[in-house]
Amino acid sequence: MHSTPKTIMDSHLHCLDNCCSTKERQDTMTEIYMSFTEVAEFIGIQKGALANYNMPEPDALIGRTRGWKRETIEQWNANRL
Repeated sequence: MHSTPKTIMDSHLHCLDNCCSTKERQDTMTEIYMSFTEVAEFIGIQKGALANYNMPEPDALIGRTRGWKRETIEQWNANRL
């Protein structure tokens, strides 16, 4: 279902070859990811309880920190109910 999580740098390597204007690079480089805590808040449970759920693979990894796109969590949440 999900591909291997990407780091922030991996997700925008295509912009490093100057194919985009500076404005286009700025627009495409902003990705919003939800943290573990934000996911818990979004679905209305305590952060500690979220550890008991079978979470989807993260969309991004920054060090050991996982991040999920809102669409990923919305789909996962709809399917788990």
